[in-house]
Amino acid sequence: MFDNDYLYSKMMKVIDEEAAQLTDFANLLDESLELDKLIKKNFPLDYYGNESEYIKIKGSKQLILEFNKINMEKLDIIVPLKDIEYMGLMEDNQIVINFHNIEKYKELKANGIYEFSYDFFDDLFSMGKFSNYCIKYGYVDLLRENIKTLLEKNGSVIRQYRLIKNEDDYFLRALTSSRYQNYDNNIALYLSMLNLHKLAVEKKLEFKIEKTFLSDSYIRIFLEQENELRIPNVGILKFGVLITNNEIREGAFYMEVRYKITDEYKNTFYGMQPLKNSIFKITHGMGIETLIGKIKQLNNLFNIENSMKNLIQGLSGMEKISQDGLFSLYKKIVNSKNELGKNTKDKFKEIYDKHDIENTKTIVEAFNKIDSITTDMDEKIFLERVYHEVIMELVHSNKQ
Repeated sequence: MFDNDYLYSKMMKVIDEEAAQLTDFANLLDESLELDKLIKKNFPLDYYGNESEYIKIKGSKQLILEFNKINMEKLDIIVPLKDIEYMGLMEDNQIVINFHNIEKYKELKANGIYEFSYDFFDDLFSMGKFSNYCIKYGYVDLLRENIKTLLEKNGSVIRQYRLIKNEDDYFLRALTSSRYQNYDNNIALYLSMLNLHKLAVEKKLEFKIEKTFLSDSYIRIFLEQENELRIPNVGILKFGVLITNNEIREGAFYMEVRYKITDEYKNTFYGMQPLKNSIFKITHGMGIETLIGKIKQLNNLFNIENSMKNLIQGLSGMEKISQDGLFSLYKKIVNSKNELGKNTKDKFKEIYDKHDIENTKTIVEAFNKIDSITTDMDEKIFLERVYHEVIMELVHSNKQ
């Protein structure tokens, strides 16, 4: 899924258990950047321990090494439209722009990637659909004429552009806002790993990285706690967290609680609350004081875990999944809009119609079976949120 979505990406499913030392995080922050300097001032490395100390997160050494390979040079430039020259479209219909009068550069040529081209046409000139129409029917000369005219007539309009450099080439990743703090992946990694380490030291815990997805613009890190709980008549419960950061446009930096239940037959499923119930959400528009307050919310981790543990204990009296639970699952999956693709829904309908998840199965068996309908990471996370919703409904119904 992701390989075609990003300029550079890597999925890590087999993680070396070696932990990083605190000193390995020193180079994540670039002190030539004001925001990075501010992060280092408010979250100094020595606050988390001695630089030779190993953090309480197995697999973090490999994570840092792989991230450093992917962390591409980024450039934010603020220019008026009069200093932009429209060069046309690439074969993939991405826009090519030449920037003039840029500090340190006489000119800088860059190709659009991701959704940049549509956003450029639409945000600046409200002509996203028109540009798609021109491209679809081959009216590229008409598009060029309109863009050149609009650039001339709106020459004083200023915008900020985020570029990334791959080898010797620059790519236009997004139109951004100068008010954005640009909490990039390096900052998200620095803050999440070090503050989880601090929490683990205080609570005598250890985390292990289960898998990660890293790209030039996006990170997703799945961690699991080493300790486990046995829930009678349900299975083994293990908690973990999911860390996500998206540098593009309206993306945000999240940390969420995630849990895994494994029964005696090794059937397993993961569950997560709705995204709105994350431990914290940090948007690119937040000031540093707000960010500091958000990071402190990590102390709520164990309150959230206790709430989830109490919920899951409510499954102890339910040996099999109820017909109501199956029907709720059916509605949530089949009626999902953009979260699941048609192929995934069809696979679910197939196992549902064949009674492969009928109410003779336990909840863990049923969710484990459903999880096989997709390998797509986004779809799996959506299903994990569905499982949690269904558990809440079943426990609530059982109490009445």
